[in-house]
Amino acid sequence: MAAKIITFLLILVANVGVGVGFVFMLMLGLNGFSEHDANYAFGVFIAGGLLVSLLMAVIGVFLVRFLIGKQWNAVLAVLLSVVGFVALGFVLKVVIFFIAIFVADFVRTAR
Repeated sequence: MAAKIITFLLILVANVGVGVGFVFMLMLGLNGFSEHDANYAFGVFIAGGLLVSLLMAVIGVFLVRFLIGKQWNAVLAVLLSVVGFVALGFVLKVVIFFIAIFVADFVRTAR
């Protein structure tokens, strides 16, 4: 049980940290957009980033449960799960980053 809780917290904290870093990059990427246009992009990114963070943490817990059931060492199961799902979360947040910029551009050109 402790391995699952540790996995959930490590993946969640790491993915939220990655998301905070991407928010600052999004601020740079939205330079030149009006505040009205940028607000939609931030909303899309924050909602998508939190969804990805929670989803990665929950799936990571299921992977740890599966690996421990297959007689893996608990520490190795947690390490594999954390590294894998933080990396996958990073990739998905890159995708959400570009989606947020496209949303800002769409809002700007739709007026």
